[in-house]
Amino acid sequence: MIRLHIGCGAVYLDSYINVDIESPKTYLAKDRPDLVERWRTTADRYYAKHEDKTIDVLRHGPLDQEYVCDIYGSFTGLPFAAGSIDEVLSRHTFEHLSQREASRALDAVEQLLKAGGRLVLDVPDHEATLELFKETGDPFYMRHLLGPKRDNHGYHMMSYTRPTLTALLEEHGFRYVQELPNIHFYPAFCLVFEKNVLVPARDWVRIPWQIPDDWLVADIGPGAYPFLRANVYIDRDVNVLRAIGDYRGGKWETIHADVQSGLPQVADRQFDYVFISHTMEHVVDPMKAARTLSRIAKRGTMIVPSVIKESLFLFEEDDHQWSILPSSADGKAVFVRNNRAYIDTFKDIDVQKILCRLMRLGPDKDDWERRYMRHWFFQSDPLLDVVQHWEGELNIRVIE
Repeated sequence: MIRLHIGCGAVYLDSYINVDIESPKTYLAKDRPDLVERWRTTADRYYAKHEDKTIDVLRHGPLDQEYVCDIYGSFTGLPFAAGSIDEVLSRHTFEHLSQREASRALDAVEQLLKAGGRLVLDVPDHEATLELFKETGDPFYMRHLLGPKRDNHGYHMMSYTRPTLTALLEEHGFRYVQELPNIHFYPAFCLVFEKNVLVPARDWVRIPWQIPDDWLVADIGPGAYPFLRANVYIDRDVNVLRAIGDYRGGKWETIHADVQSGLPQVADRQFDYVFISHTMEHVVDPMKAARTLSRIAKRGTMIVPSVIKESLFLFEEDDHQWSILPSSADGKAVFVRNNRAYIDTFKDIDVQKILCRLMRLGPDKDDWERRYMRHWFFQSDPLLDVVQHWEGELNIRVIE
């Protein structure tokens, strides 16, 4: 696990790569092991080496200290590959960036983090600080508002509230996770964010039935995101089933079969509920597959990508046989056979890669339009799928 501690100052965290800007009193760990030992601590005891600090100590201005880090730098220009970092932690550094610098910093962090990687930002709570200054008149709180003014980097350039910081992070490809307790003796808040990942359909779809414990549930074509409530997994790829067996500890049944075969090994109405996501667009005969699903299950949910989603990425999946429209007036999803010869006349692999990078894979760049596209896609992804629930019989329409 690779974790960065940006703006480390006089807190040298074990298990992190400590990063700070180059200055006359900031040294590299390799050159000053004595400073490493002086300031070394752990994330759960962040200020263990600074327990003597109080408002009275800090009221009169910046302290004359020496600092240590592993590498010089800030949020941008760090020597790490895209998608290689698990966590970025920064306490009382982000507010020193201007609005433009903050935007660039978040783009750089989004690029460095793995999908689902964490960004932890701790900033002054300026609203609470203003209230305390009005109540007490203590000049410490004005120092806390404006920054210690140690050098050219010692000023607070931005003031954040929880909603404004969250909105800024969401614009740059992160989602809010939680707020951590304030570890300071002055007003501050620490928010945890994750780099956005595409959420599998199993996690966002709203199933119209409460699934009791005694229902027998099947997941057909589970792929990398098995439906966790399923008792039985059915897939034509034995490797998928083997991975599920490992994942679930071998406690759930698997059936190596293709829904296009009619699943003769499954009895009529054997399942109380069937979940089938991003599978029906692959089958040669969706009407036959729908009849099979209606035979083996009392009810179910079918999720398929809409033609809108497919067209956004130039129909990138070559084995998708169908373009699918949302349910028509009669409540049936409409399957239209793809014209592969026509699609191949305009299909371009490089364009597909560019579109995927812009909207799904990243990294984000310092460009508002690209960030907006990413944000839109992550927010809209569930709306770009076609969802059809059925009970008794799965009815679809097919246009050859």
